Amino acid sequence: MIVTNGGRLGGYGWYLWYLLKGKPAFLYNLVDPPRVRWEGKEPFAPGRHTVVFDFTYDGRDFGKGGTGVPRVNGKNVDAKKIPHAIPFLLPWDETFDVGMDPRTPEDDNDYQVPFSLPPRSSC
Repeated sequence: MIVTNGGRLGGYGWYLWYLLKGKPAFLYNLVDPPRVRWEGKEPFAPGRHTVVFDFTYDGRDFGKGGTGVPRVNGKNVDAKKIPHAIPFLLPWDETFDVGMDPRTPEDDNDYQVPFSLPPRSSC
């Protein structure tokens, strides 16, 4: 887990998806379902990386969609449009977490909680 906000009932997560053998994945859970997943085509190489998720919102009204583009080391790894965004607040019983997800997963098929980064020596 790199960062997550929300969980099973709505939110997002930016993580290394072990089912994809270490490829980066950004999952946006639009209040269960639908879920939209952006995936990298290549696994991370050993070493440090810069990861960014850019989102361009479609309008000024609440709940509009937009286009998401995850980047690794400045290179686009995927691009997808979502039909709408969660208009106000993410689920109140979830937390914003960096490096771990202690509550509920964004998608039960991807990982089980608690889910965290491996120890630094194994990265």
